[in-house]
Amino acid sequence: MNLMEKLLTDQKESIKKIIDPNNNAVSSFELIMRSFNYFLSSNHSLGKDYDYEKREASMQIYKLLGWNDEKSFDVINSFYIIFKCSLVYSNVLSKNTQTSYCFDKGVFCYRNKFGYTPIGKKKHIEKINDEETTCHKAIYSTFINEDKNAKKIEKLAALSHTVANFCPVPNAKFNIMKGCMAYDFLPLFVDKIEDCICNNTSMCCEIKQDGKIKKIDADIKEVTKWHEWLVNNKDKYALSDYYDVSEHKRLIGNPLFKNQKLDNPLPQNQEEVGVCLDNMIERIYNRADYLNMLSMKGRKK
Repeated sequence: MNLMEKLLTDQKESIKKIIDPNNNAVSSFELIMRSFNYFLSSNHSLGKDYDYEKREASMQIYKLLGWNDEKSFDVINSFYIIFKCSLVYSNVLSKNTQTSYCFDKGVFCYRNKFGYTPIGKKKHIEKINDEETTCHKAIYSTFINEDKNAKKIEKLAALSHTVANFCPVPNAKFNIMKGCMAYDFLPLFVDKIEDCICNNTSMCCEIKQDGKIKKIDADIKEVTKWHEWLVNNKDKYALSDYYDVSEHKRLIGNPLFKNQKLDNPLPQNQEEVGVCLDNMIERIYNRADYLNMLSMKGRKK
């Protein structure tokens, strides 16, 4: 297997026997649903802090890329957030079906007999994987077979846990803040960091951890270090599709759909969901090409 193939190999396949012991998953989408279900459970066998980015198979590829000294890694394009958007704006999961979704002030909600109610990732994934629920039937028999963006969701499911979608980051807190402050979109988080630098402000958010609410802070000194890291490592880690650096070292995020910005972070219709998915997929392939090229140049020196 050459480097390009390794960069685009779905790391979930290497532990398929663990996350899908009954071998029921016949598609990349089904496999990522099994993976989420497995790792969101409290008693899985691979440890509390297990990540595909830190698996030995990924680490071997990092060595080829010269990343072996890095300590923290993150997924660049998050699957679950755009999956939720695709459900909300699905052309087949309409308001008249038993299963439909909406965002209420940014909170993901699921329709049941009582109306729309918030639903967290763990419970949502459990419902999707439970063959007895209407949620499972709607997702597997209707959405993934008939929705306009279903093939793109399937493709992103296959690419989301590839090294071409993994990247070193300054520290673990960077990952947490990207999720809290920018819906896990790197271009938006870049804009948030630049906004903090311009206004000399810190970041603060709350996350739920082990059933408790935990406050996470990043003061202006830490945000400045993140800013410097992004400026210095854009080319090294092949991130030019995600943001630009001006001649005055200002960061400018490259949106994933036309109107994406900090005060409009999520797609607002099915067309924008499709554009966002197209750009996520294209950027992963582009990055694989660029990383492969960088590696070849390094070997020639």
